[in-house]
Amino acid sequence: MASLMLPLLRFYRNSISAFACQTPSAAWLGAWKGFSSEALAAKSPAGGELPSRETVEAELTALGRQLRRESHIDGTKRLQLSTDVFRVTVPKHEVEPDLMSIDVHLRPECGSTISKWLRRAKRVTGRVISLPGNAKLMIHMEEKDADKLVRLYGLRGCEARLVALRILHPEDASNTLAVVRVKPQQVRLNAVNLRPQNVDFMFVPRNRTVRVQVPIRLANSDASAGVRKGGWLQVLRRTVEYECRGDSIPPFIEVDTKALDLDGAVRVRDLQIPAGTRLRTQTEFDDVVVRCTSQGGDEVRLR
Repeated sequence: MASLMLPLLRFYRNSISAFACQTPSAAWLGAWKGFSSEALAAKSPAGGELPSRETVEAELTALGRQLRRESHIDGTKRLQLSTDVFRVTVPKHEVEPDLMSIDVHLRPECGSTISKWLRRAKRVTGRVISLPGNAKLMIHMEEKDADKLVRLYGLRGCEARLVALRILHPEDASNTLAVVRVKPQQVRLNAVNLRPQNVDFMFVPRNRTVRVQVPIRLANSDASAGVRKGGWLQVLRRTVEYECRGDSIPPFIEVDTKALDLDGAVRVRDLQIPAGTRLRTQTEFDDVVVRCTSQGGDEVRLR
């Protein structure tokens, strides 16, 4: 019986490694073949002497260490959440040093399982889209960094901001693998606690033309001529779509309402068009962005 102990321990260890690699059927068969050959060799006269006590203790120690590392024995699951291997190619491009920086790690794989464990670790999943060949770079970042981005610029306002993603080595935070110039494309929030759950970034080099939903910012709203006469400002469009070069994305479009009189309106055609940008469509030129009215409730009508 003692002669079968060493092959049996190796069989258990190989089986545990098989399940960690998610190939249970093939690895069970391989582990069983190894156990059978070792067991037959141990039972045969030519199998040599029985394993020593030190050999069995070393095998038991190695088995226990592997159980703690690769199983649920302590109630936690071991997954590789970060990697330093790029599965897509990031082209070389210029990144300004004054951009807002966010530290991210590469994800070894995508899926609901690893996303669940990343959220439990206070991490937010993300992607960098629109890379050459329509490739996607899977990343994750700290929840506080994603939350800071939304709190500083707003849920829609952050889509018109440029960000530098610093891809760090998972084991050495001082080792920067790459820096990518991007803009947030879509931020998804948790429906219950309103915390960022996923952030999609778009790869935006300086010479690339992209579509951007630029937020509208009102200036002198309290000093408006219509407001002084008892009216109020009704904002009908929070963002306007522009087509911009990567080095000319405006963070917002300012609308001065100081001269806006009662029953007056500012339309899309009245907005500023910064250098390197143009309005996306001409069918929205007559859309009202903000109007000054004295009506309220059901009396408000779009003109």
